[in-house]
Amino acid sequence: MNLIDFSVFFESFVLAFSWFLFIWKKPKSKIELVKKIVVFFAIFALFLFVRIFFILFANFWGYEEVYAIPIVSYLSYTGIGYVFVRCFGKHKKTTNLLIVSMMFASVCALNSVGGQLSFLTGLYIKSGMPEAFARAVIIVFLLPVVLYFNKLNFDEYDFIPVRGVLMLIIGDAVLMALSALESIPYGRDGVVFYIFLLAFFGVYLMMLSEIIALSAMCKEQLAVMRLSAEKQRYAAEKELYSATESSLHDLRAIRHDLKNQYTYMGILLKEKRYPELSEYFEKLTENLPEQLHYVDCGNIAMNTNLNMMFMKAKREGIEVEHQLVVPPVLPFADADLCTLMSNLLDNAIDECKRLKKNGKEDSIIYLEIKPQGSYLVITSVNPTDKSELKRGSHGLMTTKKDKKIHGYGTDIVSKIAEKYNGLAEFDLSDGKFIAKVMLDIIDTEEKGKK
Repeated sequence: MNLIDFSVFFESFVLAFSWFLFIWKKPKSKIELVKKIVVFFAIFALFLFVRIFFILFANFWGYEEVYAIPIVSYLSYTGIGYVFVRCFGKHKKTTNLLIVSMMFASVCALNSVGGQLSFLTGLYIKSGMPEAFARAVIIVFLLPVVLYFNKLNFDEYDFIPVRGVLMLIIGDAVLMALSALESIPYGRDGVVFYIFLLAFFGVYLMMLSEIIALSAMCKEQLAVMRLSAEKQRYAAEKELYSATESSLHDLRAIRHDLKNQYTYMGILLKEKRYPELSEYFEKLTENLPEQLHYVDCGNIAMNTNLNMMFMKAKREGIEVEHQLVVPPVLPFADADLCTLMSNLLDNAIDECKRLKKNGKEDSIIYLEIKPQGSYLVITSVNPTDKSELKRGSHGLMTTKKDKKIHGYGTDIVSKIAEKYNGLAEFDLSDGKFIAKVMLDIIDTEEKGKK
């Protein structure tokens, strides 16, 4: 077997291994390891078959190289790889799209650059083995590209900017056009090959830079979301602390005066001055501190958060009607429940405040929490004058001025629902904004046991 024959096997091996890296996860048993090895060799065999098929097809039509029909071959490799990633990988749909775009660009650019370098090697150095070696060396650069892409971990992000994905697709189209132009015979003019070499390298480098920039944008967006959630949690804790401190201060004041009050009421009672006693008692109850505890839904963590939010609504003159049936023990993190309920009720309270400023006084929030099947279903309904929901790249668009900080509430709610194998829906109906969140209790409990 000469080196040119070996290069066909080597390039197919590198391409198969690159796609295999997208579905690789540490096996938990020897059987799983064997299955992964079988999958890898299946990918390798298919790529090798396609590679040899196009070589034979090109030779049959009188061409010496498969690059006479590059676009079809690159699309074939990408299509086979996508099927394997889709069947054996666990990536999100958007991540799969990025993988396909990046791999098509990589195969297209590296094969073409390898072909150009192979030609220049044969033109200026030596033909035969050095040409094949040049192509084999270039294709190896696909491996670090794939490893770096996996390190970026796009599955971590719920929303990836559409413009970034479109730019990658445009880059693929440009590389496809270059591949078509490359297949046109230009003789043995080295300048033309230099031009193609720089064009492929430049476009490919721009696409890799776009992927890195896309990852940075997603990371920044995720950081803003987490900061928004932390601010929401901090505000909730501060609200609870303030309410608790105020109540304790009032209780200390009442306790301080309690002895004198009892003495005075005892005198009124002893002298049978009942009208004065009744009037004094009424005045006394008017100065009692605002109760911290309004509801007991059955769950301690939920009680704390709901009572705090209900107090906030009451201070704004907003009534909250509720129907609450919550299991005493839930498999969800208390911090997630706090963030979820704070976002839902804060949005409802803010909307009711806005309506009250516009003259609508009868603003009532309806909250229902109850188990339904294996899910905990949370429904929040508040009045609104909006006729449609405007959706942005990270959930419903906010009407607040600072859109970089605000506007992540619904997205945070959706992310928490997704975390617990549930869903979040937001809708408008008859002048009401309806938010419905479902959290899977059974599945979360089973995962917790494991």
